[in-house]
Amino acid sequence: MSDSSLSKLVWISIKPLIKVLLPTLVGAAMVKYRKLDQEGLKAAAHIQIYGALPCLMFSNVVPSITAQNSPRILVCVGFGLFYMLMSYILSKALLMVVPVPKNFRSGFVVAAVWSNWGNIPMSVIQSLAAGPPFGKPEDVEMGVSYASFFIMVYNIMMFVGPGTRMIDQDFIESEGDTITTPYIPYDPTSNRVEQASIDDHPPHADNEAHPNIRDNSPELGAIGGQQFSRIDIQEDRAGFLARLIDGLSPVIVSLIIGTIVAVTPLLKGMFTVPPNSEVQKPTTPDGKPLLSVILDSTDYLGAAAIPLGLLVTGASFANMSIPRNSWHRLPLRAILGLTIIKLVCLPIIGIIAVSLIDRYTILFVGHEGKVLKLICLYYSCTVTSTNQISLSSIAAGLFFKHRHDSSHEVASNVDLLCSFVALQYLIYPFVATFFIGVIIKMVS
Repeated sequence: MSDSSLSKLVWISIKPLIKVLLPTLVGAAMVKYRKLDQEGLKAAAHIQIYGALPCLMFSNVVPSITAQNSPRILVCVGFGLFYMLMSYILSKALLMVVPVPKNFRSGFVVAAVWSNWGNIPMSVIQSLAAGPPFGKPEDVEMGVSYASFFIMVYNIMMFVGPGTRMIDQDFIESEGDTITTPYIPYDPTSNRVEQASIDDHPPHADNEAHPNIRDNSPELGAIGGQQFSRIDIQEDRAGFLARLIDGLSPVIVSLIIGTIVAVTPLLKGMFTVPPNSEVQKPTTPDGKPLLSVILDSTDYLGAAAIPLGLLVTGASFANMSIPRNSWHRLPLRAILGLTIIKLVCLPIIGIIAVSLIDRYTILFVGHEGKVLKLICLYYSCTVTSTNQISLSSIAAGLFFKHRHDSSHEVASNVDLLCSFVALQYLIYPFVATFFIGVIIKMVS
C-alpha cells in the first residue's frame, strides 16, 4: 500500500470520530462551565427524542427503502439480535471466571448486551456513507435507514423485552441480603431520562398515579409503561401485547409509518419521486409530489437530531461520578473483561459472520449491499449504552423510596456502572479508528 493510500485510509478512519468528539466535548464544556443546567439538558434531550430523531428516521426511510430492498431490513434486525445473543453468551461465560459484585450481576449482563446503537454510530455512519467508497446522497439515507432498525431492536429488547427488568433485579433484595454499594446522589437527567423527584413525595405515596417516564431515542430508548411503582409488579396482568403497545416510542412509530409508506408505491409517490419514475399526480403548484413538503420538513428538523444528541451525550459524561474512595473496590478484571468483549471479541465475531455471509450468499452484492455490509460490520464494535446509567439511577431511587421505612440498606451501584462505561469510552476512539479502517478495506 502506497503512503498516499495509507494516509487516505487513516484520514477516512479518523474523520468520523472527530465529528463525534467535537460536539461531545462542546456538550461536556457547557455543563462544566455552567452554561447548561439540568432543566436545559432535559429540554434538549426531549427535543431530540420526541422531535428531531423520529423526523430523521422518517425522512431517510421513505426515499431509501423500497419493496425490492425491504427484505434487507430483516438482515439488520437479525444481526442486531445476533450481536445481543453473542454478547449475552460471552458475558455469562465471563461471570464464571471473574468476580462481579452480587448486586451488579444482572447489570453486568445488561451492560454487555445493550450497546450504544444511537447517536455515536449514527454520526459515524453518516460520515462513512458520505465518503469513499460511497459518497452519494442516497448512500447516507440508506445507511441511516438500515441503522434505524438496529435502534428499533434496542428499544424493543430493552423496554418491551427483559432489559429494564434485568436492571431492576440488582435492586430487589434477596432474602437476608443487603446491598452495600455506596449510594451516590446521581441526577438521571444528566443521561436524558426524566425522573420525578423522589423527595417531593411522602414515603407512602407509591399508590398514587405516577406519570410514566419515556425516553425514546436509540441511544436513549423509550421507558414504555415502566411505572415508578414497578416494585408492585404488574406484568401478571399485562401480557406481552400490552407491553408492546406501551413500549411504542416516537422512533418506532416513525419507523413503522415510514416503512409502510416506503414500500407502498402509491403512498411513496405522494412524498417523493422514486428513481426512473415520473412525478405522481396530483402535484403541488411547483410540480413536486403532493406531500413532498412533509418530507422536506422532516428532513430539515431531523438534521438536528445527531448533533443535538451528541451534545447531550457529552453533557451526560460531564455528570458522571466515580468516587476516589471506591476505586480500590472496583472489579478491575470484570471491567477489563467487559471492555474486551465489546471492543475485541464482538468485532471479530462480526467480521467472521459478515465474511461468511458475503461468501455464501448474495445479501451484500451490489452498491446497496455494500452499504448494508458497512452497517452490519460497524454495529459489531460499539460500547455500552449510557442510558443504562439513567435506568439504574431510577431503579435505585424507586426501590430506596419503596423501602424507606424498612431496616434494609438499598443503595445505587451507579458509580460501579460508570467505571465499566468510562473505560470503554476512553479506549473506543483508538479501537474504532482501527476497526473503521478494516471496514473500509472490506467494503471497497
